[in-house]
Amino acid sequence: VMRFAAGDHAGARAAWLRSLEHRPSAWALRNLGALARLEDRLSEAVSWYRRAIALLPELQPLVCEYCQAMLEAGEAEAALQYIAGMPAALRDQGRIIAFAIHAHIETGEFARAETMLREETIITDLREGERSLTDLWFRLHLLRIAEREGVMPDEALRERVEREYPPPAHLDFRMAVQAAAERPCASSTPSATAD
Repeated sequence: VMRFAAGDHAGARAAWLRSLEHRPSAWALRNLGALARLEDRLSEAVSWYRRAIALLPELQPLVCEYCQAMLEAGEAEAALQYIAGMPAALRDQGRIIAFAIHAHIETGEFARAETMLREETIITDLREGERSLTDLWFRLHLLRIAEREGVMPDEALRERVEREYPPPAHLDFRMAVQAAAERPCASSTPSATAD
């Protein structure tokens, strides 16, 4: 982790791999996944996260990162299957429901995604100014209109969607000035948490 913090990604990767030679560690696996995501090696990231999840299957922040990695890697159908197989106590958490909505959008299940978005799901750790729910709302309508009209989703269509499809109040936690969209789960930088 110190190597990663110093910018030595290759050294950090080598250290985490050495750690795994000594004993399985969800944290080393997770950190390798986070590093692969950071370096845009998305399929590799999913593989590392899958191995970490096998060791800590119900750790919600890790589950969130795994879902996010699958969606970033274009594995929305796999994300839906994974979510469907979760214990209900985990699957019914607001963040996990948001990942399911995102996956439904990416697989073209727009009606299902909209129905889920219109339900007042509570995300207990939603931060003021966070755009994750409004981003899902706008993406739903962007892709739906693009498909219906046979056009590519571009900036002009995105602006049209934001004008014509205001999000329901229960989804809109944006602030007047938004510095940056926040990630929907825990930080994806490697951590030093011990197991």
